[in-house]
Amino acid sequence: LDGPEDGQLRRLIRQSRLIGGGLLLLLVLFRVLDVTPVQVLRLWGFDLLLQTRAPHTEASPVVAVDVNDESLAHLGQWPWPRRYYVELVDHLREAGAAMIVFNILFSEPDRMSPENLAVTLPGLGPDLRRNLSDLGSYDVALAAAMQTIPTVTAAAAQTPGHPVSAAQTRPGRFAVRGPPDIGALPGISGIIESVAPIGPAGVGEGIVNLLPEPDGAARRVPAAFRIGDTFAPGLALEAARVALGQTSMLLEVPSALGMSGISIGPLFVPTDHMGRIWIDTASPERISRLAAHDVLRNNVPNEELAGRIVVIGTSASGVGEKVRTGAGDTLSGLHLQALALDTIVTDRTPLRDRSFAAAEITAALVLGLLLTWLLPRTPLIWKP
Repeated sequence: LDGPEDGQLRRLIRQSRLIGGGLLLLLVLFRVLDVTPVQVLRLWGFDLLLQTRAPHTEASPVVAVDVNDESLAHLGQWPWPRRYYVELVDHLREAGAAMIVFNILFSEPDRMSPENLAVTLPGLGPDLRRNLSDLGSYDVALAAAMQTIPTVTAAAAQTPGHPVSAAQTRPGRFAVRGPPDIGALPGISGIIESVAPIGPAGVGEGIVNLLPEPDGAARRVPAAFRIGDTFAPGLALEAARVALGQTSMLLEVPSALGMSGISIGPLFVPTDHMGRIWIDTASPERISRLAAHDVLRNNVPNEELAGRIVVIGTSASGVGEKVRTGAGDTLSGLHLQALALDTIVTDRTPLRDRSFAAAEITAALVLGLLLTWLLPRTPLIWKP
């Protein structure tokens, strides 16, 4: 630019320093407050960082047994009679599975149990009703099968406003090391558990609910939930506790900034301040997925099950939950829980260090101040 316009433009740029500084401070304030657009950008950046991690070189200790669409086509519609799960548990135990995790909530008695049919089916004669009743309950049979192999059952969170059900008595699984105020943990009014005798037959119980992410992707699973003055674990964390042979866990709260992680015996599992565990979703194919009907029909070699942690759930259309990961993959809720469990027990939990926040704010300040200072000094060489 030549002429008087050049001087006017330079004065305008110099005067814009104040505006630029104000905008810079506003952007820093947005980062400190962690508004939603900033959260999304930060999460996307961490997603990219996770893709650079070294790939898995060893087979996962976790396998998923899926009641998928094909299984329903072979053995009948959802929900399955629980005799199928009795057979499944028996087969997994005989194949040498280390433990079982149900990603299925058995919140009501099995309506297909013979003793229930004896009461509910119309038009049955007394002898037939008595014979059906003598066959017993599939719920009792499933509980008996579960007691032959370590099994973790699923529970679901009750949101505020719903009546609180009486929880089945379980020993305390958490202690807190550090300041006792952990109000950042997600709070719920109660839990929906598997019915007796199925629920009490398990050696552990975990909540399957996920927490919404700002962009709708699934990256983290809750480690624990607050229920009044007590805590209930998420399903993946509870399954990891049982797999590691521990009776309790420590919520690590080193400062008033919130949780830093959870200790399960010698294993430290890092979390964010809300107690959420990052999932390593970079290689979802590391989890073997076996169709439930193939397992029931002995079409799966025992070698694929021996010594493994088996997570049972469903991906069937209209039944199984579907989630999108930060890497862009669409997975079933069963697959995500299996990945979360694998991430914990293999000690590959990603960690977004809290120093990242200070580094991001510092970098933004330095870059913004540098640009604000350099722009008026940059030669204006463009000409029309």
